[in-house]
Amino acid sequence: MSTTHVRRAAATAALLALSLTACTAARGPTPGVTDRESSVSNPYGLEGVYLPQPQTKPEFTLTDTSGRPFDFQAETAGSLTLLYFGYTSCPDICPAHMATIAAALDSMPTVRDRVKVVFVTTDPERDSPSVIRRWLDNFSSAFIGLTGTPEQLAAAQIAANVPVAQKESTGSGGYGVSHAAQVIAFTPDGLAHAVYPFGVRQATWANDLPILLKLGAPGGPWSAEQRGLVVSGAVMPAPARKDVAAVYLTVENAGRQDDALIGATTMAGPPVEMHVVKEEGSSVVMQPVDEMPVPAGGELRLEPGVRHLMVSGLTQRLRPGDTFVLRLRFRNGGIVPVAVPVISYADLPVSSDMGDAEMGDMDMGDMEHERT
Repeated sequence: MSTTHVRRAAATAALLALSLTACTAARGPTPGVTDRESSVSNPYGLEGVYLPQPQTKPEFTLTDTSGRPFDFQAETAGSLTLLYFGYTSCPDICPAHMATIAAALDSMPTVRDRVKVVFVTTDPERDSPSVIRRWLDNFSSAFIGLTGTPEQLAAAQIAANVPVAQKESTGSGGYGVSHAAQVIAFTPDGLAHAVYPFGVRQATWANDLPILLKLGAPGGPWSAEQRGLVVSGAVMPAPARKDVAAVYLTVENAGRQDDALIGATTMAGPPVEMHVVKEEGSSVVMQPVDEMPVPAGGELRLEPGVRHLMVSGLTQRLRPGDTFVLRLRFRNGGIVPVAVPVISYADLPVSSDMGDAEMGDMDMGDMEHERT
């Protein structure tokens, strides 16, 4: 049974308001964070900026300094991962971050091998793979350097929920790069629970890295097991139409408190509705609902012919083998990120409550019927 974990991430606008001569931090707030949230003190002794709603690890594939594709999620799975977007010509912010992290890791040999540092260039024009490798080796040969096309790098920054870097002229034909100034720390559970702005000291990393390793471990205080929520069996049948699709899954509530699924969102923004199946005469129709109860000690099962989540507004067709990321929102459990594999309709388990006629009504090619 696969387990997912709770909440979503953020940082404060102040972290991105730095401005230097040749290496400027991108201005503007990180999406999804309010001043109230950023001021919440953390209960775990972290000295970095605690995120009461952690962010899921982004999906992107870039090229490492040896020329090989680097799937960020797959290559860093199970590790404490420090992600940073910068460039090698930066005179202040980028080398300061790398040097401070390297010094902290050198002082903690038992922690060092469990941490991956990933540097993504925001200046592909000047930062070739060999330039990145030589620069990173000044700090640690274990640091991972990534590059890509401008379009790939912009997409990676958007996926990581940071502003896209921009060139800024420095006169005489030169330029600097305005980019996000924080290091994002993804714990082994694949969630970012804290971010670290420019100016963080070695002592902060020395304090926080061991805590983050524990907090992101299975059974840690942020884990779904500790909160009593376990999501399993998530699937999305490949839709006949590219813009709409249904999601099925099971939520077990092992806790002592009743809960309810009160909504869901997507990484890219398409809306998600919760539907239950109702029979009206000889027809099967889908009715939207505001919540789906998950009783303490019980479960919520989303399955064909009973209930489902419907994602609309998709911009490209999903096919078997793809993965779609949803964020489930629970009244008490908070945000639970879920990776949803896309399967064929032939592989979709059919509910015992559902006949063949009903299965035909579930086809996404007949979605107009579903949405009436």
